[in-house]
Amino acid sequence: MLAIVAYANALRNGFVLDDIPIIVENPVIRELGNAGTIFTTNYWSRGGGPAVGDPTLYRPLTVLSYAVDYAIWNPSPVAFHAMNVALHAAVSVLVFVIAAAVLGSNPAAFAAAAIFAVHPVHTEAVTGVVGRAEVLATAFFLASFWVLRRRSTFLFGLAPENTFSRVLAWSGVGALLYLLGLFSKESAVTLPAVLALDDWLRRDELRGDRSRVVALATRYGALASALAIYLVFRQHAVTGGSQIWPGFLGVPAGDRILTASRVLMEYVGLFVFPRTLLADYWKTEVPIASSLADPLVLLSFVLWIGIAVLVVTRLRRDVAFILSVGWFFITVAPVSNMVFPIGVAKAERLLYLPSVGLCLLAGWAYARAESAVRSPLIPRLALAAVLVALTARTVVRNMDWKDNLTLATATLAVSPSSPLMNDIAAEALVKSGEAKRAVPLLQEAVKQAPDMALIRSHLGAAYHAQGMLDEAIAEYHEAIRRHPADADAHNNLGVAYLDKGGREAEAVAAFHEAARLDPRYADPHINLGSLHLQHGRLADATAAFAAAVQASPLNAEAHNALGVAYARQGQMDRAAASYREALRLNPAHAGARENLVRLEAAQAGVPR
Repeated sequence: MLAIVAYANALRNGFVLDDIPIIVENPVIRELGNAGTIFTTNYWSRGGGPAVGDPTLYRPLTVLSYAVDYAIWNPSPVAFHAMNVALHAAVSVLVFVIAAAVLGSNPAAFAAAAIFAVHPVHTEAVTGVVGRAEVLATAFFLASFWVLRRRSTFLFGLAPENTFSRVLAWSGVGALLYLLGLFSKESAVTLPAVLALDDWLRRDELRGDRSRVVALATRYGALASALAIYLVFRQHAVTGGSQIWPGFLGVPAGDRILTASRVLMEYVGLFVFPRTLLADYWKTEVPIASSLADPLVLLSFVLWIGIAVLVVTRLRRDVAFILSVGWFFITVAPVSNMVFPIGVAKAERLLYLPSVGLCLLAGWAYARAESAVRSPLIPRLALAAVLVALTARTVVRNMDWKDNLTLATATLAVSPSSPLMNDIAAEALVKSGEAKRAVPLLQEAVKQAPDMALIRSHLGAAYHAQGMLDEAIAEYHEAIRRHPADADAHNNLGVAYLDKGGREAEAVAAFHEAARLDPRYADPHINLGSLHLQHGRLADATAAFAAAVQASPLNAEAHNALGVAYARQGQMDRAAASYREALRLNPAHAGARENLVRLEAAQAGVPR
């Protein structure tokens, strides 16, 4: 209930940031029959084409969940957001179940779960629809941990019902949940390490005869099998090398680790005091640390050493405290940039699973506070005040995620140098017909990230929208110079050549190059077909539109364009079939609907 109260206003929001390419523009989620494609391609391929994002990400179950939502509700933002909130509420219940087992106190477990349910640091994971990867992975992680932690999973022979076959079955269930977590997001990989820490902390329970050792081996063997299955699927689907955050390029490993240590402390700070939240942390927000003498870096090391001293001295027998701290460090390690660099330096969504450990720690502190004071009313009132404050911050933060322009504006108010948010805001302005306002934002983005070809291409589009064709062509050329394989820039350059006039041959060459670079890209074929259609070359137009359909069979615009070519040639049945296919793929395609209505009216002899 608390989770629903905190995140209910998120249902008013639209799709933002990566929601658009992964959900709105992703043809593969429009048919549940594409499950095979989803499980054999990477997260960003959107059906097998070149990835528009990091090609090393593999999250098929998350993508399949979008397909299920789409099959039930079509692309309704309310439904997608409602599913995220419901899943977050379910995860909060699982946090309570785990906390009750770990802390041994229902009031302490409630404190942990309640803080998790309403914490504003989770808005990126819950309110942003593609944050579902974090939520699903955490749900399956917690469910698997709960199943595999139960005594009956590894203690058998003590009662008639605790047979080896029962232990094997429960181990299989836990391994299956682990596999589902891995299919949701890579971060679930840390489950065996958290479970191993828990086993070590409860090692007195595990000592005994050979049967218990066999049961433990069975459990970890099942997890290893699940991991192996995942790696086989992933190996087939993932292409290319991993991406590195631009700020870490060329940075020595030692400096990266110092920076990561400070960021890790900042994560803890965000959990304790989540006042300033950002959708993008650029270099200006994550400056590279080069010395241990840096005050914040030094403070982070003092904090880690202090925690270690507590663990090995005063709290060495406190299982709940050690597991809570260990949970945080183990689950945050793969995304911390400590062990290896990743594509982001800092992101609030990455805290979703690690924050379970911090919430367990908060529950642990609540239990100690209850035992330290005479009246339980004092810690209860303090908890209530904390929950009200966190809920209020979450409700306010949810409003920032209303749409791309709102979110980008909120981020730029704090971090004006972010190239991503300048680019996002500019794109929204161009779409709303305010291209002139977009240019300064894109110029700032270019200044911050001069080698990012996509921003150059977007600056070209902003000039293009204002009719500044020479400037647009120059920026498209610059984008291509920096990234020669950018098919979209070649296609946009071709369109600019046509709009400029007198450069048709260059436009055709640009379209052909775009099609060559990306065989699954329909737009250059559609543009070629439109050019042929304009000159009355109907056979060539039909061939080009057919090539667009072949390149991208799930592209509704390609089918609609092919229908237009068929209709111009008098092939009305084939035209109607193409229009219907376009509408099946995208029921909101107004052009295809109008074309089909006009064709059917003409066939029926009704004037239009």
